[in-house]
Amino acid sequence: MHPPEWFAIRSRHGVPEFPVHHVRGGTSTGLIVWDALAPSDPPLKEELLRLLLGTPKRRSAPGERPYTVPEHGLSAGNQVFFADVEPGPDGARLIAKLARVPRDTGDIEWGAEWGRLPAALPLWALDMGLAPPGHTGAWSIAICNADTGLLATGRIWCRPAGALTGAAMPGVDGEFPLVELVLPEPGGAGATHRCNAQILMSGYVPLYQASPALRAWFGG
Repeated sequence: MHPPEWFAIRSRHGVPEFPVHHVRGGTSTGLIVWDALAPSDPPLKEELLRLLLGTPKRRSAPGERPYTVPEHGLSAGNQVFFADVEPGPDGARLIAKLARVPRDTGDIEWGAEWGRLPAALPLWALDMGLAPPGHTGAWSIAICNADTGLLATGRIWCRPAGALTGAAMPGVDGEFPLVELVLPEPGGAGATHRCNAQILMSGYVPLYQASPALRAWFGG
């Protein structure tokens, strides 16, 4: 993987800052985190997740509404993919784990239903340098669900000069990159969904309230 040169944890004025992608897949929005940069220790990973979403550090806090998505209203379920690359039988593939934080609680649900948000994962892979430079035509990548082991496939269509084939969809104004998402279903069959996705923004989240343990893990 060849992520952008800037894509690394940094510290500014003593405050750790963590890089993320804010994405939309279908009508779902959320974050994609490069898992290689995140702590493997579960309590620290959950603390990082809450800081990135702006959710309460304590659990079960009814009435506290975390993470208002810009221009998309209040999110009903705040979602974060922790994604990375692993070798597969047909080359590199993504492995992703989804965490969801319901609107009115600080509880974290691991292994939630994926919905259409994984449609953004091929765009994330493209931005992180997984597609061959200058590739044109169809490009697909396998996506392994880290919780179930099931494989999905995401396919996009690259055009010259870095453009992607777009499509409109009900409920979303304008035209955005078209993604063909093949999701596994019981019995081994796969359901194909054509939707669109978008990287809404990428950049750093300052972790002002990071605990001493998380700061120490970041090396700060």
